[in-house]
Amino acid sequence: MAKEGGRGSSNLPTARTCQGYLAFYDEIPLTGHRLRQVTGYDRSTGDDSRSGSHGSIGWLYPDRSLTRPHGCDTIRGMGDGSRAAADEVAETLRTELLDGIRPPGSHLSEEHLAERFGVGRYTVRAALRSLVTAGLLVHERHRGAFVPTLTRDRIDELYAYRSVVELGSLRLALDREQDLRPVEDAVLELERIDRPGGTHGAWHDVTAAHRAVHHAIVAAAGNSRLLAAYSACEDELQFVLAFLRPEFAPGRLATLHRDLLRRLADGVEAAQAALADDLEVGRQGLLRALHDPALEGRTA
Repeated sequence: MAKEGGRGSSNLPTARTCQGYLAFYDEIPLTGHRLRQVTGYDRSTGDDSRSGSHGSIGWLYPDRSLTRPHGCDTIRGMGDGSRAAADEVAETLRTELLDGIRPPGSHLSEEHLAERFGVGRYTVRAALRSLVTAGLLVHERHRGAFVPTLTRDRIDELYAYRSVVELGSLRLALDREQDLRPVEDAVLELERIDRPGGTHGAWHDVTAAHRAVHHAIVAAAGNSRLLAAYSACEDELQFVLAFLRPEFAPGRLATLHRDLLRRLADGVEAAQAALADDLEVGRQGLLRALHDPALEGRTA
């Protein structure tokens, strides 16, 4: 995992790290010279000198020399390297969430994650924020990030959202006689991964292939706004589908979507009914999961 490092951009405010501090500096014009006032953010305690709790930790001159407290030997950039590190942390945690490795309700400690990945807590926070935005985590004030539990309200809200976007996209695609071959290609890939009579590999591979089928249906509408709206819920949907694993013997998901693909050729109304039926299969399966003793502790 990459450490925080590298030069930051010239755009302000810019961040630097120094002995556990995240520093932000602002350029101040002064008789033809540019001084940069450096203020500190303690990454271990959350104390922020920008609000007056620490005071400035130094001044950065145009030659990048720094007047700073004793013992603060280096200033390292929060540029592309740090963003890449946050992306790597987020992707690793995302895979664990989609595989069901982290049970719902579990807390993700910034301190432990920073130690595990060898990065600063600022980088961990950036990674966690991206997962909260994707619907894979929830953030509770003064408590931190948690894996969300499965609730009926969450299921109903997610599937109502899917119904609006997917059914509307399918109608547009069929009305415009759009090419549905990408949907067929996605179903073929799902069949390759989810074979009848076989054994599941990583469940997130199966749910990712399933996700691609529905993504292709929305994309067929040729409407970028609909696709953006759907993309916003895809990670959350794939995470929720982890609860459906007991519902689907190997090959069942592929068989259902092969039947859906066939019915898409039966006219607009029949195709929409088929897609609505497919969505309802998933919703009902999740509602059953709420009462499954095998999933106790993963639902609420």
